[in-house]
Amino acid sequence: LYVWRGSVWLTQQRDGRDHLLQPGESFRLDRAGAALISPLGKGAGISLSTTQQQQQDAGFPVHSFAMQ
Repeated sequence: LYVWRGSVWLTQQRDGRDHLLQPGESFRLDRAGAALISPLGKGAGISLSTTQQQQQDAGFPVHSFAMQ
């Protein structure tokens, strides 16, 4: 997950930590299960992407997309 603009709150299933990401910061989703990504305020822009090798290493499919 890469944050292009705005602030984003992220939490993953079976992970007790929450993450607050600012523009220019990234986070690697590191477990199977749901991930909740919420913009804080207006105008957040993020993208999710992975290489084929990272996807194989993760052991679960990660689809690439961007949302605003």
